[in-house]
Amino acid sequence: MKNHSRHLHAPICVIFVPNSGYIARYAPFIWRKSPANWDAHLPESIFQTRSGVDFRDVPDVYILYLSEHDFLKGNRTIYHVESAVRETGKYVDDGLKRVFVNTQIDDKTDIAGLMKCFLQTEVDTPRFPELSRAMGYFKKEREGVKLMCAVVDDLINMAKEEAEEKAREEAEARKREVEARKRAETELAILKEKLKAQGITI
Repeated sequence: MKNHSRHLHAPICVIFVPNSGYIARYAPFIWRKSPANWDAHLPESIFQTRSGVDFRDVPDVYILYLSEHDFLKGNRTIYHVESAVRETGKYVDDGLKRVFVNTQIDDKTDIAGLMKCFLQTEVDTPRFPELSRAMGYFKKEREGVKLMCAVVDDLINMAKEEAEEKAREEAEARKREVEARKRAETELAILKEKLKAQGITI
């Protein structure tokens, strides 16, 4: 993970729901254009609420972006981004919470120290005992290593499936393009024959 993270220039997005008893979804998303593009679709893809459900009963969604660089250029380790009405500047509590955290800026806070741990291959510090124990479990204990390998396998399979789906879509697009070109050539040939029959050449 460390080797990959050193080449990571796009944030990783983690989505979770508080007080749900489990993480609703975890997956790495490569952020290529705008985070707003993700925010517009991710909550909808996670939760399918029934018609008539009171908005207050819909769980809040927290989207955490972890990045190597301070791409927001505010010289801060952490940023909280909230929804607001552009015309009035009024804050809107729509249940979507976005937090941006980076490893570049070290403001000497616990969060900055914790982010530095993500760049290390080994973590064993009294400052973060829970993380240290978790790191030891996933890297050194048999069951932890087994679980971690299963997660990595899942991510590899996800990437493989996405690549295969993209390849299928590209193949279909090329097929449609070839078919459209053939239809155009056929229609042009028919048109030429009709014009030729009328003594018109092009």
